[in-house]
Amino acid sequence: MKSLLKMYEEMKPLTMAELMSRYGLKPDRADVILPAAEIFLKVAEAMKCEEIQVPNISLADGIIDGLYKSRRQ
Repeated sequence: MKSLLKMYEEMKPLTMAELMSRYGLKPDRADVILPAAEIFLKVAEAMKCEEIQVPNISLADGIIDGLYKSRRQ
């Protein structure tokens, strides 16, 4: 979580345009990255953990993947 906290602190003062330019984020990602980081940091703090594993796909993709797998059987 130390690396996430460091990145969060670096990103926090930046504007949306700066986030997009510096980190190559799309507008729909630049506006949610800081609130998402805050959620992960608060969850990690509440659970007293140093690491959180997250899937490499979006929620929508995960739902579609789950539906596909359940229908395939």
